Amino acid sequence: MKNFFNRQYTILALLFMVRMIPTVFFMMALPVVLRLEGFSLDVIALLQLAGVPYLLKFVWAPLLDRNSGAGNHYKQWVWWSCLGCGLLLLVLGTLDLRSHFRLAAILIMVISVIASTLDIAINALYIKLLPFEKRGTGSSTKMLGLNLGSILGSGFFLLVYNHFGWQACIWGIGAVILC
Repeated sequence: MKNFFNRQYTILALLFMVRMIPTVFFMMALPVVLRLEGFSLDVIALLQLAGVPYLLKFVWAPLLDRNSGAGNHYKQWVWWSCLGCGLLLLVLGTLDLRSHFRLAAILIMVISVIASTLDIAINALYIKLLPFEKRGTGSSTKMLGLNLGSILGSGFFLLVYNHFGWQACIWGIGAVILC
């Protein structure tokens, strides 16, 4: 049990959690938010295209794998992806959905591309950091992080939206990613 809580596993679980929060929010909670804001089902369905970058990760994953022998290669991708995602979420939080919907939709798509890039980098880091015999425990921590991210992204931040509004919700997600 002691090995389960070591630093590597904890960091990987947190990274997988952080990666999952915006993804789940955009796929599961955002349709609820948009419906509450009075958007049509056509618009809500169209925003589900934000999931396409996750299907197409194989297209740009080889670009991330270039220079993968360098010491901190994947860590840099993780760092820059988290920074980009977090900052764009802070910008997204400043937008009024009604008056700036197109810009918000574009930002959501860009954030989805960056978050899927983050997913590539975290998965590669997971494989690089953990020897084969430790990947079983690593998978457990990965699932812990993904499930916590799902709970936060689809439940907690929807509650934040309900009580504090759009800006607090999106800024909260951005703050979690940046921390």
